[in-house]
Amino acid sequence: MANEHHCVGVLHRGHSQASATFVGAQIQAKLCDQPSYRPKDIQKDIRRDFGIRISYIQAYHAKEEGLKAINGTDEESYKKMPQYCEDLKRNNPGSTIVLECTPEEDGRRFRRVFICYGATASGFQYCRPVLGLDGTHLNSKYKGILLTATATDANESLFPLAYAVVSSENDDNWLWFNRLLRNVITEHVPSFLDPQVLTFLSDRQKGLLEALATVFPQSPSGYCLRHLYENMWKEFKHPELKTFLWEAARAITEEDFQKALSGIEGISKKALEWLLNHASPEHWAELYFPGRRYGI
Repeated sequence: MANEHHCVGVLHRGHSQASATFVGAQIQAKLCDQPSYRPKDIQKDIRRDFGIRISYIQAYHAKEEGLKAINGTDEESYKKMPQYCEDLKRNNPGSTIVLECTPEEDGRRFRRVFICYGATASGFQYCRPVLGLDGTHLNSKYKGILLTATATDANESLFPLAYAVVSSENDDNWLWFNRLLRNVITEHVPSFLDPQVLTFLSDRQKGLLEALATVFPQSPSGYCLRHLYENMWKEFKHPELKTFLWEAARAITEEDFQKALSGIEGISKKALEWLLNHASPEHWAELYFPGRRYGI
């Protein structure tokens, strides 16, 4: 019987040939097709294809090396941001692109960037005058926050109007974002700035409501009902609260609105007090909302 032979099949962690650079080179093709390729899947594939067992952290670093070989480093990408923004402006006429960096004496490091393509700015006039504003954490090496302004088009699909990458979700960054957003709307759809025409929806992030009141004082601001309920659920965990909250939000008569609030009070008086103290009905109830949400 022939002896089994395993040249690279040493099945233990930390194999000397299984460096991040070596594994990264083997998975580059798959990373090009599947950037979300997970470290645990890399472990399985390397063991199957090469007979090498690597740890999760080795697979993680191998993915980083593979992506670095494909895309370059994060530092190189930040250095190219000024040229990237100039290229965007040149190839997308009518776009609003604002890049801010720290002063020369601080090394000209990236601070924040705002991007609104000319095509989307022009297309916003064909959407309902409702904008959802939101922020989410970025998971890249240098973290940061992605701010977005998103509408809904005639096909009920999301229509990204503008976005920005900033250091954190605070008063200054939301004020900066909304001022640039107003410039875009003023240039492309000024009629949306008439009193109570454009509606904003959000989950009341830090600094956002204050920025909207300052930059868009005549535009109603509504709260995302799902986020409002989730905050309510953290305090008062009762399954029927959601039903009554939605009934109150959809009510178009005072009688129906009060009936829904009575339902909440019947479950918990403190829940009703919390709701009315944390969110005025004019921001989430159709009956009192000063603008139009178009069912959103």
